[in-house]
Amino acid sequence: MLGFMVALISEVGAQQYGYPAKAQSPQQPINDEAACHTWAVQPTGVDPARPPPPQAVAEPPTTATGTTPGAGVRGAARRACLEGRGYIVK
Repeated sequence: MLGFMVALISEVGAQQYGYPAKAQSPQQPINDEAACHTWAVQPTGVDPARPPPPQAVAEPPTTATGTTPGAGVRGAARRACLEGRGYIVK
């Protein structure tokens, strides 16, 4: 089960962990994480799994807290998606 919880972590900075709460199958957390990641990236266009191309910006802009703009919205969207699919997100 620990392996599946680790699979639910999409970005280290957010420190969000999703715990299956409704007896999901072993494959379900992997599928749900992928779907929720895609859904959470859409409103911001910020994807921590894909760095900007080399010719774009050498270093992504950060806010006063040191986070990438849109990270809060992305984290909130990911949390809402996983909770809607029956996970406890901490």
